[in-house]
Order: sequence, then C-alpha cells, then structure tokens
Amino acid sequence: MGGKLRGCDGRDDRTEGVHCEEISERIRALCDGLDESCLDIPALTRQIITGLCPRMTTSGLDNLAAGECAYMTTRYRVYGALAARPAVSNLHKNTKASVSEVTEDLYGYVTERTKLYSLIMSEEVSKIIRENADRLNSEIDYQRKPNCNYFDFTTLELSCLFKLHGKVHERPLLMASIGIHKRDIDAAIETYNLMSENWFTHASPK
Repeated sequence: MGGKLRGCDGRDDRTEGVHCEEISERIRALCDGLDESCLDIPALTRQIITGLCPRMTTSGLDNLAAGECAYMTTRYRVYGALAARPAVSNLHKNTKASVSEVTEDLYGYVTERTKLYSLIMSEEVSKIIRENADRLNSEIDYQRKPNCNYFDFTTLELSCLFKLHGKVHERPLLMASIGIHKRDIDAAIETYNLMSENWFTHASPK
C-alpha cells in the first residue's frame, strides 16, 4: 500500500503526491461517528486509487471518493453517509466561509448575458445579514458532521443551494434559517444550531 501514486494537482495549482496511506487516513478521519465495522477501508482505498488519473485536482479526488463510497451503498447504508462527507468537505473548500461575503456576491451578481442585476437573493434577507454580519459569521461551526447521505446532499446542491456561474456558491443551513426567521436573529441561530447538530430538518434537505 505504500509509495507515491500519480500526481494530483492541489487547489492552489501545486502538484501534490498522493499516497495510499494518506487516502486511507483521510477516509478514516471522515468516519467519526459512523459504524466502521461495516466499512471496508482498504477495499474503498483501492477503488479510489484505481480511479485516479494524471493531474487530477484534489477537488476531483474528493468527488471520486464520494462517488466510490456512494457506489458501495448497495452493500451497507453507512457508505451513503460516508459518501456525503468528502462531498461536503469539497463544497467547503470551494466556497467562502463568511456568510456576509457570500451575501454580497449573490445580491450584487450581474448576469453576464444581460449585464443586469440578477435577484438571486431578496433585498430583505441580504440587509438582515449585512446588519448582523459579525454575529452570524461567528456562530457558524463547519466542524459539525452532516447527518445526511450522498443522495440527500447532491439533491441539495442541485436543487436548493444558490449558484453563481453554474457553480454552487453557498453552504447549507444558515441562510435557510435566516430566511425562515428574518429579523429574529436569536431564533435563526437556534434553528441553525439545531439543524447543524442533526436534531431536525425541514422537508427540503437544505
């Protein structure tokens, strides 16, 4: 299992060596809270290595790992929960952590074709976020593990999360909570905490 594999480009365009042990360790780190007795980490690692290609980005590596985990869901459902975790991690690495910065991007978005402002986000919600930016940004905890499977998360990305230029541009939960409670910031934060701690979810996976 040892030795360097084919090159893998980092998100910052540096070439990073990929090792079997590093992939296994990465998978094990994502297994926190899951029933590992049903997970065959060595077999999963081999499948991921088989799918590697020259100069694959680390973002592509996350997507590959998620896809291989999802494929193994037919063996045990826990693979579906594991598959969501590299997908969520990849979303976090390719989107901004600051909800106020994301708000500015979305509210100020100009459509390339028409050169007109596109009303992706309502003025009311964007104003609430601007006025409470410091508190809202400080309340976010991205270390919490999602209680969803790969299908849930990909549905969320496809149908619910805001996009710019065809790519997802926000992270789940907090904006949805603000949209529900508007100016009741305490209630919005409480809802965010309860959803991110997996106490409940709404009909939509968002």
